[in-house]
Amino acid sequence: MPLWSSVLRAFSHLVSSKVRPRLPALGLAFVAAVGALQWAAIEPAVAVCIVSIAAFAGAASVWVERLDALELELHYQRLEAAAREADVEAHAARVLEQQRQLTEQNVLLEEKNRELARANELKGEFLASMSHELRTPLNAIIGFSELLLEGLHGSLSEAQADPVNDIRSAGRHLLSLINDILDLSKIEAGRMTLRSDPVALAASIREAFEMVEPLAEKKAIDCQVSLDDGLLVSGDALRFRQIALNLLANAVKFTPRGGRVDVRLWQLGERAVLEVQDTGVGIAPKDHERIFEAFQQVEDGRSRTSSEGTGLGLALVARLLEPMKGTISVQSQVGHGATFRVELPALAAPASAQVVPLLAPGEPAIEVIIAEDDEATRLLLGRLLQSKRFSVRALPNGQRTVEALAEQLPDVLVLDLMMPELDGYAVLDRLSALPGHEAVQVLVFTAHQPDERVLRNRPNTRVVMKGSMSTPELVALISKLANEPKRSAA
Repeated sequence: MPLWSSVLRAFSHLVSSKVRPRLPALGLAFVAAVGALQWAAIEPAVAVCIVSIAAFAGAASVWVERLDALELELHYQRLEAAAREADVEAHAARVLEQQRQLTEQNVLLEEKNRELARANELKGEFLASMSHELRTPLNAIIGFSELLLEGLHGSLSEAQADPVNDIRSAGRHLLSLINDILDLSKIEAGRMTLRSDPVALAASIREAFEMVEPLAEKKAIDCQVSLDDGLLVSGDALRFRQIALNLLANAVKFTPRGGRVDVRLWQLGERAVLEVQDTGVGIAPKDHERIFEAFQQVEDGRSRTSSEGTGLGLALVARLLEPMKGTISVQSQVGHGATFRVELPALAAPASAQVVPLLAPGEPAIEVIIAEDDEATRLLLGRLLQSKRFSVRALPNGQRTVEALAEQLPDVLVLDLMMPELDGYAVLDRLSALPGHEAVQVLVFTAHQPDERVLRNRPNTRVVMKGSMSTPELVALISKLANEPKRSAA
């Protein structure tokens, strides 16, 4: 066999090999070529061919190895791609299952939301009904007891006046409990509407103090009151008085006989500060936060505890202060009394309060229409106003009220909202269509919180909740309204 054929077979074997390393293949090829040149005298062209074949074989070996590596790499990539595809399919299946579950949950949530909305609507209707059904008769009980105590039906002996006074006190206490429960429910349901008027805090605090002063005197409690009369805040005067009343009533209730209660109101920077300090039994530090939660009362025998009340007073105070940008805090130790501190944004411009007296002899009578479907309330207000020389027309429903308004507009319209035939909202709409209606002062006297339709574009309209003020205060307010300058709607 010719030597060059052997070399070619060797090179061919090297080219076909897929496992030999690149460098050894090239080395063997060149060694064989050199050996052939030494062992046989061949033509230079053949030698060049042999060397070229050896170089080609080496290069071919390199490319074969690269192809093998690339094929192996592609194989791994295909495996990885298949694994990723399997993961993607599994993930997609999980996502689809989650979407199905979320869809089912959304359907359930929508159903629950509809149920909750309906329950909330029923709760609102119940609150409105209970406000009217509970507050209206209680207001009549309190009002008629005040009529008896004022002697409008003849003087009462001391033996007669004491039980009548007890009836009034018990009625006020029960009304206060009902008001707290209903007010807190309205706040939680988002149905509480608060006014935003300039309010002289000192006046609201004094009104609240007058309500607790008899109990303080009965317990021989020394009450010291220091108030900044020129201090104004923005908010709802009725709710400010309610806040002050809750704080003062608690201070007097939990202070033992012969103790002391200090009430201070002053301005600190841009804040109005009210402090009510007592020398009562005090509150343990662990209970400082809990007392502002609804239906929470301190049960520790060494601390503040009482069988009266619902545990709503301080919770209601805290909730009422929130929308008015106010805060409440307490400092107390058991056996060392308690100090409750309320802070509110103060208004920069002070204003002097004007007290409007009742009618003086010789003044023309103030014309008042009372639109109220409850006979007891209608009779009570009518008698009170007539005793103060008001000219009164008392009407039992909205239709008759509209007819009376068309005949002659009064100075003041005292209007209940829940009436038969035409409700109070319809009466207000009919009044707005009458010539000269801007001169009528409207006092909405209601047992449930009215909606915004009452006050919209009606600057001469006020809202008073039944049971929120005594009958003398109500009469004074009606007189004040009749003497106020009339304001036109913007």
